[in-house]
Formats: sequence, structure tokens, C-alpha cells
Amino acid sequence: MLAGQIQARARAPIAPVLITVYVCVGTLQHANLRWTFGPVGRVLVSPAYHRLHHAPDIQDTNLGVVLTIWDMLAGCARFLDPVEEGLDLGAGE
Repeated sequence: MLAGQIQARARAPIAPVLITVYVCVGTLQHANLRWTFGPVGRVLVSPAYHRLHHAPDIQDTNLGVVLTIWDMLAGCARFLDPVEEGLDLGAGE
């Protein structure tokens, strides 16, 4: 019985840590940053990747929260630089 209690206590902190990481990543993608994460940005959602979702005319793209694979599988992933494309981003006036 003691071994089972020790194992349960060892696993318990993992959930809060995962939740904290998930919330931080979700907050980071909405930051007003142009970070692309370089080549890793093809796998992890970066602020630059998610910014396209907030362009008024293409809100059906880049919906992923942590991984871009879900957008790729759904056919809604777009990897481009919104500044180079001249897209209007944000809530507007």
C-alpha cells in the first residue's frame, strides 16, 4: 500500500505543470510578437503563425493552440509572414 501511495504522489504534480505550460503557450501565441520559432515554428504554434488567424479576411486559418499538425490535417495551415503579405491584423477600430 505504501508503494502505491508513493507512486500516486510522484505523478500528482504533473497535471498542474502541464496545465501551466498549456496556459503559457496559449497566452504566448496571442502576444503582439513576430516570433516564428524558426524551423520549430513548423511544429509548434508561434505568435507569428497564429497572427494570421486574426486577419479579418482569413480567420479560418491557423486555429491550432500548441501544435500546427492539427491545422495541417484540417487543411487550414498557412505559413507566411503577415508583414510581408501586407495583411491587416487585429481588432480594428
